[in-house]
Amino acid sequence: MITDARKLSAEQQQLLRQQAIELRKKGKTFLEIGALLNVHPDTVGRWYKRYQEGGKKALVVKSVGLKTCHAD
Repeated sequence: MITDARKLSAEQQQLLRQQAIELRKKGKTFLEIGALLNVHPDTVGRWYKRYQEGGKKALVVKSVGLKTCHAD
């Protein structure tokens, strides 16, 4: 069963992304990495593309919180 990485904590997501990049550097395919890390191969491909374009900084998980509305 494929894990929805978006439901993991930011720390867990970051670790998963780093593991995916390391496995790719060792010659694993996106399909193999997806199977090993239990995520969709397309997700691995997006992570790797971001890494190629922006390095490790591009893999940083951005916090997504609820936006609050301020009434004046």
